[in-house]
Amino acid sequence: MVLDPLSAISLAGSIVQFVEFAGKVVSKGSQIRSNGAATENLELEDATEKLLGIISRLKQQVVISPKSRCLTEDEQMLEALTNNCIDAGKALIDRLQELKVPASVKCRKWESLR
Repeated sequence: MVLDPLSAISLAGSIVQFVEFAGKVVSKGSQIRSNGAATENLELEDATEKLLGIISRLKQQVVISPKSRCLTEDEQMLEALTNNCIDAGKALIDRLQELKVPASVKCRKWESLR
């Protein structure tokens, strides 16, 4: 069976794509197996935790006033914004925790590839 040149190039390109994809899967799986999570996820989790810390300190500085005092419109907007940021940050961290492979898993190799 002889392929015409265009079909041969197409087949070779498909094989290269498959090998590249398989290499990425194996590399990422190995990374997850050794760290428990992808490096990008760990960096995102760290950055989110730092941002939550900054937001919490900002919220404490702005909304230290007693509840009996009426907040200005800007203070109300800032409080709402900080509350939304905290909720979004906690939701992101929860999702990133779900993606981690626990150390107690028996088939860690297969779990990290999954």
